[in-house]
Amino acid sequence: MTADQVARCRASMAALGEVEDARYRDLILMHVGDQTRAAVRNVVANPSLSALLARQLLAGFDRIDTFDATKRDWLKLAAVYFVLIDDETNDFDDMHGLSDDAQVVASVLADIGAVDLAKSIRDRVAADAE
Repeated sequence: MTADQVARCRASMAALGEVEDARYRDLILMHVGDQTRAAVRNVVANPSLSALLARQLLAGFDRIDTFDATKRDWLKLAAVYFVLIDDETNDFDDMHGLSDDAQVVASVLADIGAVDLAKSIRDRVAADAE
């Protein structure tokens, strides 16, 4: 993540206040729902990539108790980045609107030691690029 991306995520986290890990799960699931509803309304969205990112983030949250405080913070930052619609690339601008989210989520998951979760995201992005 760039310094600007981290700053935007930290500002969003501050706006949320101190929340339970379950709240991050709720936000992730709501964003997937938004992507799915947009696709149904024929708005450009990528619900299958959104679902993959959500699954991998939720799997990361399933392991959160195994992470130290720094890794937990990074996982939460990745979740916030995912749910921000207007981040580096607006999630609904085109079919590639989640490409920055995929890069951020995969990088963070790999950096916190969840390489297996990051791999499926990287594999999907590589397949989509072909």
